[in-house]
Amino acid sequence: MADYYFATTGDDVTGDGSFGDPWETPDKAMAEVAPGDTCHFANGTYDVGAGVLCLTSGTDGNLITFLSTNPRGAIWDTTAAGIVMNCDSHDYLWFDGIVFEGQVTENTWVAVISQGDYVTFNDIEIKNTQGHGLAIWGGNYNSLIDSLIHPETKQEDVGFSSDGVMIRQGSTNVIVTGNEVYHTGHHGITAAHCSTVLIQDNYVHDTWSHGISAGDPDDVRTVSGVDILDNRVEGTGSWMTVPITRTGIYVEALSTDILVRGNQIWDCWGSGLFWFSSSSGPVYFYHNSLYNNNLYNGEMWSASIHGIDVASQRSPVVRFKNNIVYNTQAGRTIHIEADAGANLAADYNLYYDSSGTEDMRRAGVTYANYAAYQAAPFEANSVISDNPDYTNPGGADFTLQVPASPALDAGLDIGNPFFGAAPDIGYWEFWGDPPPTEPSEGTGVMVG
Repeated sequence: MADYYFATTGDDVTGDGSFGDPWETPDKAMAEVAPGDTCHFANGTYDVGAGVLCLTSGTDGNLITFLSTNPRGAIWDTTAAGIVMNCDSHDYLWFDGIVFEGQVTENTWVAVISQGDYVTFNDIEIKNTQGHGLAIWGGNYNSLIDSLIHPETKQEDVGFSSDGVMIRQGSTNVIVTGNEVYHTGHHGITAAHCSTVLIQDNYVHDTWSHGISAGDPDDVRTVSGVDILDNRVEGTGSWMTVPITRTGIYVEALSTDILVRGNQIWDCWGSGLFWFSSSSGPVYFYHNSLYNNNLYNGEMWSASIHGIDVASQRSPVVRFKNNIVYNTQAGRTIHIEADAGANLAADYNLYYDSSGTEDMRRAGVTYANYAAYQAAPFEANSVISDNPDYTNPGGADFTLQVPASPALDAGLDIGNPFFGAAPDIGYWEFWGDPPPTEPSEGTGVMVG
């Protein structure tokens, strides 16, 4: 196990890789490292030409680490079209604090790609690339943690759909957590053809297309076991030159065992949540808080459980419970089409419309107001036409005012810990003042 040092003033020929006589380029690092080694990169911009290709794998317990001495102080910058960092199929790699910078004027498919196992990107930044930001393209146990992804290109400018983070090609056991993703030419984070994926605690905003998606738009490859938890999604569709309808969290075809829970979704130009009935299910939407979505001329709806093609209907199990849908636009609050299937269960939600429209659609029938929808009868236990009393929705604070909010203790126990007689509706749970040392454990069972 060795430590090697790099600086923009170093020399790959005359240097020896020591702190006092560093090497210069990331290519030299790839040529020299062995399992257990750490490469330290001093501040500065490193010209990587058309990109860097990894040549060596680490091993279990002996990672190969590429470390910026100061977080995001070392920049690996391409000066020609190419992948900034191609990990190829190598395993047990750790990238920490490196900035990967592409070329917005060159046609590059992706800035960073990993096809191996146990590759971690921690506190990195990917920016200024005409292609995708990070592609997890097969392999197992890859992670993106506490990083910043902003390609800074628009699809209408470059003619290319560039996702911030793309998980495909049979990837398994992927973690994407604690990141900020924005200014993408397509989706912020997308999981297609993968399994056992955790997308949690990310802030995704100002994207060209959907914020977070799970499923295959081509209806060919399966996606299973994706947990989309505790994310903040804002302003999807706003990165277009002329904003248009794009969804906060979007569940597409051939998606199985999808959990969408505890997310805050606001100011999206399309629906806050959108699900197509061509998914395989089950799909669970629990404890999400929506506000001021459907900004595109009120032509969409705040939340949608929607059929796209009756012929491909798979009648999946869908559960839509403990969600707050606060509509401020003239469009429909919730839209549940006729072909959504008999296995849909929606209840214990809170619906409020400050625009005064209260338009709802369920099973192919449109209801002029919430009272008519509930009398149909649908969602007997949901709270209707009652302001949830967010603390400061204009400032993106969707906690609840206590004790005023009608969402307090109004939800259904789905197995998560809660305080009081019942869970609160929405993403936020009030734990008392002061909070208890041992909150209720819930039933521990995800119920229908």
